Amino acid sequence: MEKSRTFNEQPVSQKSKITIMTGKRTITPNNLTFDCYTAGDEKDPLVLLLHGFPETAHMWLALMEELSDSGFYCV
Repeated sequence: MEKSRTFNEQPVSQKSKITIMTGKRTITPNNLTFDCYTAGDEKDPLVLLLHGFPETAHMWLALMEELSDSGFYCV
């Protein structure tokens, strides 16, 4: 039986461990707000993946899955 998900958390695909975070995180300097994908356990070492214009976060999804399978927490 599949675990129920909240509105803010949905898997990218059935086999993927990557979770789409539609909730927003605000960082303090200049009150900037970012949406992000996360993958892996928050207790694992952090890997921060950033993209620039005109790319999107989708370019990182395959790498995020590989990194999280290797013991990293990806944002």
